[in-house]
Amino acid sequence: MNSVKPFIKKDDQALPDHFGVTIEFVTGKKEEFEVAERYFVTETKVFEILTGDNEWLNFPLANILSIRFDKRFSKVVDIRRKAHALSKGTGKDA
Repeated sequence: MNSVKPFIKKDDQALPDHFGVTIEFVTGKKEEFEVAERYFVTETKVFEILTGDNEWLNFPLANILSIRFDKRFSKVVDIRRKAHALSKGTGKDA
């Protein structure tokens, strides 16, 4: 496996540097990536990822059958959700 660099903004040191993404395409092909950031661009209907190798990759949503995120992404979501709740002043875990 390649050496990957941390790119996720570290608002919290518990955030993982990367998370795994598996994309299954309509052709049946599957590809796995170590991802630092991901975006859904609604205007162009594209899924963009920044890999751990510092490459931007773009995939038209029409070519994607499914996207699977690993458990590290769940941790990112949980930490950011809690931070958002605290910033809203609720003090509750979302």
